[in-house]
Amino acid sequence: LVDHALDGLHATIFAYGQTGSGKTFTMEGYDYAINHQGRLKPLMSTPVEQYGVVLRSIHGLFAKVNERMQNNAHIRYKIQVSYMQIYNEKVYDLLNPNATLSASTAKGKKGDGLRIRWRKNDQFFVENLFVFECDTGEQAQELFNMGVKNKSMGSHQINLASSRSHSIFTLYVNSWDPATPDC
Repeated sequence: LVDHALDGLHATIFAYGQTGSGKTFTMEGYDYAINHQGRLKPLMSTPVEQYGVVLRSIHGLFAKVNERMQNNAHIRYKIQVSYMQIYNEKVYDLLNPNATLSASTAKGKKGDGLRIRWRKNDQFFVENLFVFECDTGEQAQELFNMGVKNKSMGSHQINLASSRSHSIFTLYVNSWDPATPDC
């Protein structure tokens, strides 16, 4: 999938399954514990061997980008990331501390979330979603970790560590030849 994304194709990794089947762990690789406030928080001291699909994809992508740029002086890449959470049918930006669900509820608001819009070129987008450019896999991982920490987690009787939401971490890959920037 990483090679296809670098070749200009869309690639998606989607985890689907029953509650408690390990979707979040497969994607993140993090264990969760209950903190002193009784809330679930990720344990970020995860060994590299336990990284989930997202972290492996981030580091694999940047390794391939570096390899391709070393092998071809006529190609450049720009990698950007965004991270959102859909919770109770509302979209929250996990990379904007002022637009997370927990920030909205802390301010006494209902948590209106962000708006999903449609562009004329047949694309949906999330209005005011933060998108960050990353030069290294470590920068992308820091942003991913920040988003994981900002996720709202809720539990129920079947699974105490259930997020009861959907999270979308997006890696945007743009490539170009500096000799022909308009192409």
